[in-house]
Amino acid sequence: MLRWIFDTLVGGAAYDLFKHYAEYALGSLIMAILGTTVLRYAFHKLQERREQIFFFCGTFLACVVLFVSIGSGPQQPNLVGSVQQVTTGQNAVSDRDTYAVFTVGIVNTGSMQSIIKQWRVQAKAQGNTYEGVIMPMQRDFTFSNIPRISEDQPESVTYKAQDDIVQKGLFPIQTGAFLQGLIVVIFKNVDPTVFKGSVEYEVSYEDALSNKYTMPIKYNGQMGNFPLVPGLHTEAVCRTASWQPPPPDVTGSISTPAAPSTGVPQLNFTPIQRPH
Repeated sequence: MLRWIFDTLVGGAAYDLFKHYAEYALGSLIMAILGTTVLRYAFHKLQERREQIFFFCGTFLACVVLFVSIGSGPQQPNLVGSVQQVTTGQNAVSDRDTYAVFTVGIVNTGSMQSIIKQWRVQAKAQGNTYEGVIMPMQRDFTFSNIPRISEDQPESVTYKAQDDIVQKGLFPIQTGAFLQGLIVVIFKNVDPTVFKGSVEYEVSYEDALSNKYTMPIKYNGQMGNFPLVPGLHTEAVCRTASWQPPPPDVTGSISTPAAPSTGVPQLNFTPIQRPH
């Protein structure tokens, strides 16, 4: 009776081990055979049968433990993101609302693909917290009448709807993939002057397993240049230059090829004097 119970338990454990960890056992078996063979024939070690058995068993068990510990980890995404740029301004229709465009980049460093959901944007300024309303982009969005702080500052910047990361994030991001795009946010009944001082923004989102991520960033409210982020379809209308480039200091000329002659060529011929 005891022997039957022992055989049943051992057989069941072996079956479960082979069923769930067959690939680990096979890989460990190959590594153990390969290691034993190399040491025996290439380095002339493990000449005795007992040494070979001990080394084979130790290598096999070590590889099983290593493979199981590495392969049994949970499969989950890890969406690491950062806010690269923030632009705020007014809308021509309502001067009581503030619009903000966030340029965001996210990379999946986890072990499984995932979508992005539950976007949220908050702004903290002057001791108050303002909740932003995310607006899905149905058409292009333009900031115009941008203050001129340098010769390189554009008059207007147009963000393209095809870069909307809220919609792009609905498609799974593969492991190791990088996703970049825009978030258009409306702060309703918030005067744009609120964002001219020090502002702390926090963009948050979740992956497919409802793990939450945050991207905090702090701005001083000062006007800066509009760099065009590579990979996006943002368009900028440049201003007319107020200065003219100086004339070049180097001048050159290209020689004109001579026209072909139309006359009969003149030949110089001297007859050979022959002896009489």
